[in-house]
Amino acid sequence: ARETSSEWGVDLSIRKEFVVLILSLRDFGVNLDAVSERYPGRQVVYIGRANSHYGLSQSALANPFRRVNGVPGSSLPEFRRWLWQIIQHRENGVFRALNSLELDAVLVCWCKNPEHCHGSVIAKAVKYLKGVAK
Repeated sequence: ARETSSEWGVDLSIRKEFVVLILSLRDFGVNLDAVSERYPGRQVVYIGRANSHYGLSQSALANPFRRVNGVPGSSLPEFRRWLWQIIQHRENGVFRALNSLELDAVLVCWCKNPEHCHGSVIAKAVKYLKGVAK
């Protein structure tokens, strides 16, 4: 399936070897080491907000926007616009964190469904920055 984005200005379909995984931390007992063990040799990056209960610091790539009326995915359009502005300016910690992601990174968040997770936007942005989006 091909997906295009007028905001990104590119066709976002990619080759299969460039797959960024988006996983729910809940599925791994809130244990990033367990994710790293499951995906050895891959860059594992927490992309969520701070969670003092689990000792997790806020990621530079955390979504600064909240869901609207609790609807999953409702903050994604705003996040996408915000991230696109960051990419255009290429000059802050968020851009550096985004640009440091590998094409086969494993992004870890709290979302239950990757389609509703801001990680899906991050994955597309990484492919765009690395020049593999067609």
